[in-house]
Amino acid sequence: METLTDPATTGGGVVYSSANKVLAEFAEKTGIPVGSTQAGKGALPHDHPMNSGPMGALGLRFANRLAHTADLVIGVGTRYTDFTSAFNTMFQNPQVHVVNINVLSFDAHKEAAIPVIGDARETLSELQEVLGDWQVDEDYRREAMAQADEQRQAVDCMVQHIPGTEGLGQKEVIGIVNEFARPQDVVVNAAGSMPSDLQKLWKAGSPLGYSVEYGYSCMGYEIPAALGMRIADPSREIFSFFGDASFIMYHQDVLTAIQEREKIILLLLDNGGYGSIHSLSMQVGSQGFETKYYYRGGNGRQNLKEPLQVDFPKILEGYGVKTYTVEDADQLRQALHKAVASNQITAI
Repeated sequence: METLTDPATTGGGVVYSSANKVLAEFAEKTGIPVGSTQAGKGALPHDHPMNSGPMGALGLRFANRLAHTADLVIGVGTRYTDFTSAFNTMFQNPQVHVVNINVLSFDAHKEAAIPVIGDARETLSELQEVLGDWQVDEDYRREAMAQADEQRQAVDCMVQHIPGTEGLGQKEVIGIVNEFARPQDVVVNAAGSMPSDLQKLWKAGSPLGYSVEYGYSCMGYEIPAALGMRIADPSREIFSFFGDASFIMYHQDVLTAIQEREKIILLLLDNGGYGSIHSLSMQVGSQGFETKYYYRGGNGRQNLKEPLQVDFPKILEGYGVKTYTVEDADQLRQALHKAVASNQITAI
């Protein structure tokens, strides 16, 4: 424990075991900074001084800087899914040691770690008792807190409108919606490029305020998941982000929400197809095959001069959903004001 001067990585197990309060006390007493995976985001509030922010392939450079030199990593309730955590490349100190706290032996032994098989909350409490008054070096604590402050300032900049650009960018939309979310409210998403942006940019205020599935791209998760969350806790506003392709994949539970009179706020970002997969397809030389909506031409190929136009507002209005079409920041804020004030399902 003498070398315990580097980050804890929080996974979904922190949320499942209701360990957020114990984790916060552990970080404050020891000075150990806390980075998060997708599943662990929200375990510490965005503005907590020891919250280093998202780590890994989908994270920000601030937490990753600390990770690069870590000599000891404490994984709390994480499975180290490499796609989301980048664990096998992020911790670059050749002498790095790993301690895994997990209820499942299989996950506790990953990365040749010292396994601690147990509940995240109870284990952190016992570990704090063993450590007593031990703290990291004061210079390291200051460095970690400075990195966390820099990260929060960078996030504020990234969600601002870029002067000279027209319309709304995805990051800007996330920032504006976040303005309307209280700490207890929930953001939902599951596929495309939005999970990456939300992991970086959404300012989660509570452990259950961030529900973003990633690594498996469960397209269509967003609407039924949002509905279930609202039924479970009507005091929370549920902001569900999804792309047009995810909407086409699975949108019948819009009707269920109307039938059950359950309020959710749907945010559909239309980029004319499978935008994230299109980008990946282009990168690997597959020319975006079947990732955009075009009519079939006489030669059997998609005719790039004849795009398919899908009127998503009409689809939603056909269900009976109050729907707003917005093209700039002012329109989005006006629509969100109305959506939050309403007592029924709304789509933007």
